[in-house]
Amino acid sequence: MYLCKDGVGIKMENVTGSQEVVFDLPDVKKEDSGMYGCVCSERRQKASEVTAVGKYIIIHVNDFEVANVFITNPLITEGDSVDIVCFVPERKRQNTFHVYLCKDRFGVNILAVHGSGEAFFTLTQVKVEDSGNYNCLFSIKQHPYQRVTSTKENSMTLKVTGFRPAEIFSRQTEVLEGDTLKLRCAVFQTNDVRRDELYVYLSKNGARIRMGILRSSKETVFKVHSIKKDDSGNYSCAYSVHRYSTDRVTVVGGKAIFIHVQDFLVANIFISPTVSKGDDVEVKCAVSERESQTPVYMHLCKNVTVVKMKRVPESGVASFTLTQVTREDSGNYSCVYSTKDYSNGTVRSTHKNSAFIQVTGDVSHCLISVCKTLSLKAH
Repeated sequence: MYLCKDGVGIKMENVTGSQEVVFDLPDVKKEDSGMYGCVCSERRQKASEVTAVGKYIIIHVNDFEVANVFITNPLITEGDSVDIVCFVPERKRQNTFHVYLCKDRFGVNILAVHGSGEAFFTLTQVKVEDSGNYNCLFSIKQHPYQRVTSTKENSMTLKVTGFRPAEIFSRQTEVLEGDTLKLRCAVFQTNDVRRDELYVYLSKNGARIRMGILRSSKETVFKVHSIKKDDSGNYSCAYSVHRYSTDRVTVVGGKAIFIHVQDFLVANIFISPTVSKGDDVEVKCAVSERESQTPVYMHLCKNVTVVKMKRVPESGVASFTLTQVTREDSGNYSCVYSTKDYSNGTVRSTHKNSAFIQVTGDVSHCLISVCKTLSLKAH
């Protein structure tokens, strides 16, 4: 039986009993790469005189082979540590072999491993620049890791972010268009608060909006003036120990809150419990607690259509008088307010927080459909 490489015999073994012959190629080198096949002959001759035809296999001898890689935490924060573990297949383990850690195809470290098939690489005090695709190679012969290159085969991605989640607070989640929104970002329970400065970022739907600096205080306030409808979205906060330009902040911070910007908000309504036909009925509309000083206008609606409007005083309560009520004044009354002065008939309300007045005979009864205590205190 003859073993041939690239069509030329290189080894010969006698066939005795068994019809299978094993050829060993010890200490193979790159030059041993090629097409291998076997031929059988009843006549003994020199191996170099034999030429092969028919089936063959291709043997490719590499300096390195690919190992499996595992990153214990593929998403970490700048300044943390992470382990990258390389696993050599059991069938390939020798007494000693060398494992190479590659980042973005280029070798960055090497470990000599004895017996065990695992190599642990620990990255400490990681930076954003340590983000990348990592994979592992191994070899029997040691090579300078600086000269090692790999493919993306069996790779894992490590992402290092410079941002940590911060808490976000708002006294309002429903905001009037044109109003001012105040959002507080706070950093608690972390050793980072001991630093002289922390950089806080406000994000909307994962994209940066503003940056602030924390010094002695644990929180900072962001104000969004003249807010618009397209400012609605999920807001969150993140912070870093290093300063980054805001266009690099593309991550969602901690727990987000949804801010809904609207044309109108529903006010609380209060009406005197009973009145007589022909009397005047006082209707009081109270705005919800606001942090903004932007003037607002209250619209009194009957059956969802505006019938009266006035600017809300500093007390936060607007009063309307229905004079000499009649049966035609019966209906559902509600209040909505906005930063704009809309003319009667252009505003539509719902029955939310409404009060029903039914005028019959000499006495009219007011049925309040709001099942909660109304606050009429000045704001």
